[in-house]
Formats: sequence, C-alpha cells, structure tokens
Amino acid sequence: MPIGTTKVGLFGGAGVEAGSQQFCSSGTFVVPDGLSIVTVTGKGGVGACGNAGASGVCGQGGTGGAGGNYQSLPRAVGGNLFGPAGNPGAAGNTGATGTASTVFGLSFAGGNGGAGGNGGVGGAAGNPGGSADTSNNYPAPFMNTPGARGNNNGTPPAGPSFYGGSGGNGGSFYLCHPIVGEISLNRGGGGGGGAGQSGHGNNPGNSGQYQNAYDSDNTAGSGGGGVGGRGGQGAGGTFNPRGVDGGSANAYRAASGGGGGISGAPGYPGGSGGGGGGGGQAGTNGNPGTGGSAGNSSTSNCVPVNSGSYPVVVGGGGQINISWNAQ
Repeated sequence: MPIGTTKVGLFGGAGVEAGSQQFCSSGTFVVPDGLSIVTVTGKGGVGACGNAGASGVCGQGGTGGAGGNYQSLPRAVGGNLFGPAGNPGAAGNTGATGTASTVFGLSFAGGNGGAGGNGGVGGAAGNPGGSADTSNNYPAPFMNTPGARGNNNGTPPAGPSFYGGSGGNGGSFYLCHPIVGEISLNRGGGGGGGAGQSGHGNNPGNSGQYQNAYDSDNTAGSGGGGVGGRGGQGAGGTFNPRGVDGGSANAYRAASGGGGGISGAPGYPGGSGGGGGGGGQAGTNGNPGTGGSAGNSSTSNCVPVNSGSYPVVVGGGGQINISWNAQ
C-alpha cells in the first residue's frame, strides 16, 4: 500500500504543491488534479535463493577376497558388486530473478537469483576383503592364512557403513564308514560375508569339528550383502577343484562375499576362505544455495502523466517512489 500523503494546494482553483508517494507493495496511484510531470525512482524485487545441491552418491561396497588354493589350481573368487563408486552430487540450480516493479510503462528490473549450492561429496568405496594365501608346498600341511575382512574405509562422512566377515580356516577330520572304514574328510574354509547397508558381514559358521570351515549360509550382512562362498570338500584324498564363489551384493553400499577355500589333501586341512568386502559410505548432503540479490535502484525524470488512476506493481522486496515538484 502507498506510504505518505499527497500534498495538494489549490490557489484560485489551480496549482499543485510538491509531494511524493511511496509504494512498498503493489497498489494504485491517483494523479492529483493539475499534475502533469513526475519523477519515478524504483527497484525490482529480490531474487530467489539458489537451490540446494544434491547429495553425493553412495560409494560401492568392497569386493570379497578369493579363497585359498594349492599352487595354480582354480580358486573361488568374491562376488560382484551392485553399483558404481560414489560421485559428487549435482550442483543446485540458480534462483529465479526477482519480479520487476512497474508503473507508467516503466520497468525496474529485479535482483539476480542466488547461486545454487554445491553438490555433496560422493561416498568412499568400501575396502575389498583380503584373499587367502596360496600354498606352494602340497602335500605339506596347508597352513595358509584366512582372508582378512574388508573394512569400511574409515569414518563415514554421513551415516554408518559396515565391515565384512573374515574368511574361515580350512578343516580336516575322519569319518567312520560302515563298509570302507575310516574316511578322511577335508574341507576348505568358508568365505566371509559381505557388509550390508545395515549390518556387518559375518564370519563362517563353526561346525565344532573344525573351526570356521565350509559353511557360509548366514554370513551375509543385512541389507544386501553377499553371502560368503562355501569351502570345497573332498573325501578319501580327492580334491574338489575349488570352493564356491562369494555371493554378489544386491543393494547400493553393500559388499560381496569372499570365496571359499579349496579342499585339503588327505589328512590335511583345506584352504582358508577369502574375507568379505567392507561396506561403502553414504555421500554427504548438498550445500544450500546463496540468497538472491536486491534489485538496483534507478530514477526516471520528467515522466508525463495524465489525470486518472495508474496500477503500480512492486516486486517482493522492491519499491517505487513517485515524486513531483510544485506545478
């Protein structure tokens, strides 16, 4: 609405005293009788704030490690990953230009919109699980080290991430068969489970007869982690060429499971399992945009007017001031 009061003085039915009328919001200007020339000073509305940047993309989980093997025999590998490594989020869009202020056919430009915020930082990828050792001393005892679990690559910038399970040790024990007698059963260690979105990968189960060997059914971390592969199994001195490959991740940030170890030589434990991969990190949130700029003030002199009413449009945060000398 207009601010101030128009000053009009009548001298013998003619003449207008100097005066002014200011508008901080849209309204109507009524030309006083006898007024024909005015000065208009105005500025448009304030520009809109820039939009916030998008959050960074989650980092992928780590790949599970390979299971242990003898010399050049095939070995089980870790599973596949679900998504790519995290990229930075997209920058926000620039804010809209402020609305122009107008009167008498004049237009006063609005301020520039604020700059968009920077996108968030992409999440770091999880570390891969460690691969079990390869033994070159067959048929000597197979004493390779299980694959280490993949960690979550340090402190995550936004939200938790999780580590994978460690690979299991190979095992060897004897069964008594009613016909053929004693049978040597040799099993490779199970692979560690891959980290999930909401839980760590687990270590392979313990059968009680050999530590962390073979079984990996429940090793996957909750929220998309890959299950560790079972270890290979041999009986009576035979080799299963390799353990089972680790399970693949099926969700962003989740990691794949480690491969199972190869079965052992007669009387000797099987190869150890590979470690599960560590979980990827979430990206950080995007940054907010900056505030918009105020419109620049400008003045138009000697603007002719006729009697009557004129619409005045004022952009948000802008203003128009109409002034005149005595006439």
